[in-house]
Amino acid sequence: MGFFGTYRYDGSRWLEHEADQHPDLAEPWLMVSIHDSDITTVVYRPTGPGSGVAYLGVTPRTYFEDPEASAPTDPALEAAGLANWWGQAHGISSDAEIEAKKLKLAAYLAEDIDPAEIDADEDEDVDDPDDAEIFVEVKTAAFLGRLDLPLPRDLEERPGGDGRQTVWAFVGEGGRWPSAIFSTKGLAEEWISARGLTGMLTEYRVDDPVYEWAVTNGHFHPSRPEHSTADFISRFTTAYQEHEHYEDGAAG
Repeated sequence: MGFFGTYRYDGSRWLEHEADQHPDLAEPWLMVSIHDSDITTVVYRPTGPGSGVAYLGVTPRTYFEDPEASAPTDPALEAAGLANWWGQAHGISSDAEIEAKKLKLAAYLAEDIDPAEIDADEDEDVDDPDDAEIFVEVKTAAFLGRLDLPLPRDLEERPGGDGRQTVWAFVGEGGRWPSAIFSTKGLAEEWISARGLTGMLTEYRVDDPVYEWAVTNGHFHPSRPEHSTADFISRFTTAYQEHEHYEDGAAG
């Protein structure tokens, strides 16, 4: 049996909530409802340019093969709406920052897929999926992190949901050891941008020292250009970790 849970964020904390009820709260607020480890419905207000509803994993109309199960979704539009929500929730008004956030959020959102296309993809897919593709609660935890939000307690206890046990380490260009470590990516990005730094920002779990092991034993040298590629770094990061290169304070 998969995981089920519905949680609403009121601007400061997460509370359990009924899946079919939208809260009557001051905006901005956000709600996530996880169905059987396959679908996460994200409801957010204000809607901005989006509809106020987005999906992670698969959409209901795809999952149930029923066009009546949910309205058609437009991931690009919902990413714009969620980026607008993020800006309001965190007091960020920079168009450039909101646009950059929109592009990152779009990677998490599900689109409507024809059932025939799913069958064809399954026949061709020979790679083993990671946990984020099997358990939508793992993807949900990563998505909430991208929104710079804490996790509901239940998600902290799921696979990959380490909550505050995840940190972000920045290694400057040519450096060997992290020059700064942060509790959230948002704080790290502000620090990097303010100083116009170049280097690599990596997320990793404090109980999994594989990153330090790779550096200590000479397997990973941030100063080498070939070691700054995602393919190389992925050898030393888990399915739940992210990494991003920055040049002159901007992600690239």
